[in-house]
Parts: sequence; C-alpha cells; structure tokens
Amino acid sequence: MSDYDIAVLFVEMPGRDRICELSHKMSALLMTDRIDLVVLNQAPIELRYAVVAGGKCIYETDLSLRVEFEAQTLSLYGDYLSILRKQRQDILMEKQNDTGIQRYRKALGQTERLLEEIRAVHPEVYREHCMRSFPRFAKKEE
Repeated sequence: MSDYDIAVLFVEMPGRDRICELSHKMSALLMTDRIDLVVLNQAPIELRYAVVAGGKCIYETDLSLRVEFEAQTLSLYGDYLSILRKQRQDILMEKQNDTGIQRYRKALGQTERLLEEIRAVHPEVYREHCMRSFPRFAKKEE
C-alpha cells in the first residue's frame, strides 16, 4: 500500500518514459518512493469512478476536460454497474479465486469493447444519453 495515491488525467497521452519521469519527480517532491501514480486515461472504470467519487482535485489546467472526464466516467460506471455487481458476485462464488479474477477481467474487457463499438456507431445516442443522465454536465447550445 502506498503513502500517496496520485491520479493524473492527460489531455494527450504521453509515452511510458514521460509517465515514469513524472512519477520519479513526484517521488522526489514528496521525498518518498511510496507513491502510486494512476493514469486515469488508462484506468479501469471502477478506479476512475473511485477517483471521481472520492478523490480530491489538487491541480487542474482545463476545467472542461475534467468535467467531461467526470461525466463520461459516471456514465460508463452507470452502464457497467449491473455487470460489475454480477461479476463481483461470481468471483466471490468461485472456489479458485485466480480463475474468477481472470474471467472477470475477460468479461469486463468484452463489455468495454462492445460499449465503445456502440458509441462509435451511434455517437448521437451516446451524447443524448449523457445529456439525459447528467444534465448539469451538458453543454448549453447557444
């Protein structure tokens, strides 16, 4: 377990070297090697939701990017919630936990791919869903 859990959201995804460099700089600034740097752009939906729901924003450069990310995360989490609950229940019922975790990861990956395909084919439906589900995040048309 780390002393610090730091989540970052990038406008443009940097390479692995840049992420490692950032992690190293944060370790130096905090004077500890006990940090976890979480790249929200690549994080699983459950972790993204945990950050949005319970995390504290300590620095931002683009308010609209953060709000859009939060809205998307809440929407995805809502889409996945029943699936996640079922998968967790299945894992708890598994006699061999390793098998259950692998099945969970595989099923979640398949679900994520399917939802992304739906969003790619019907972006207007996705946008309408977001506006209905999270009206405070919807951009007002001028």
